[in-house]
Amino acid sequence: WTITGSGAGITSDDPKTGTKSVHFYSSSALDFTVSQTVTATDAGDYAGYIYIQGGSGTGGNTGESICLTAVTSDGTTYTSSNVTLNGWKSWVKPTVSGVSVDAGDTITFTLHVIANKGSWGTIDDSCLYLDKSAVATSLTLDKDTLSMTYGDTASLTCTTDQDTSTGVPSFTTSNTAV
Repeated sequence: WTITGSGAGITSDDPKTGTKSVHFYSSSALDFTVSQTVTATDAGDYAGYIYIQGGSGTGGNTGESICLTAVTSDGTTYTSSNVTLNGWKSWVKPTVSGVSVDAGDTITFTLHVIANKGSWGTIDDSCLYLDKSAVATSLTLDKDTLSMTYGDTASLTCTTDQDTSTGVPSFTTSNTAV
């Protein structure tokens, strides 16, 4: 992780899980980012989230802006809804989804925190993953459907014919595993 700006650093204070987290506090206004760039191993739609908890300083949540972005190597930006600090151990989870990339593309995952002086909190437990719900799980061939679960593989050898009585193409296969 790369932290830019001031008032935040990696510590052992208040992690959600494990022993380390990014903790922030400043007696002046906060404006910092926490980011990481990863390379997609598979093409598809990715989703990601990160947890944050803490308290707002002077002025409460007024003027506060906390959001997550994912920027792909072609410059496309995906942004979460803004979240607010709701108190100690009241974890909120800004989320991005539908981040469409090809295998080998990069995704820069950034949490941007703008908060009033005296704000404090912890950032922990991020995740960026291939959104399997966005991956097609079936293949339609004319009026017949081959359904497969994500990650399954099958070899399909087929012959197409046109039914002379109906004019509708059909297929046959000798692969009994299908």
